Amino acid sequence: MRGSRRDDGSAAVELAAAMPAVVMLLGAVASAGVWGASQVAAQQAAGAAARAVLVGDAGQAATEAAGAVGGGASVSVSDSGGRVVITVTVPAGGWLPDAVASVTLTDAP
Repeated sequence: MRGSRRDDGSAAVELAAAMPAVVMLLGAVASAGVWGASQVAAQQAAGAAARAVLVGDAGQAATEAAGAVGGGASVSVSDSGGRVVITVTVPAGGWLPDAVASVTLTDAP
């Protein structure tokens, strides 16, 4: 059973109308995956830097963190009276916000 001649090609037109939305949705999902990977890398780098600080080499902490992430990451280590804060920022790229992870180490009371 066939529809009328007026319906010929309507499925192609509907697909063409919906395709931009589908492509945008796939792009958003892929971008979320890239940002998530950047966030995990920032967290791992902050952990590596915290381990380096605990071993006793605060100067090595930034190098450890930057090595754990790779290029483009910025690492800050601040030490103020028994409190060390390590912040790692990893650029996610494109229009995505940077992934930031921070670890705070304090002396035991």
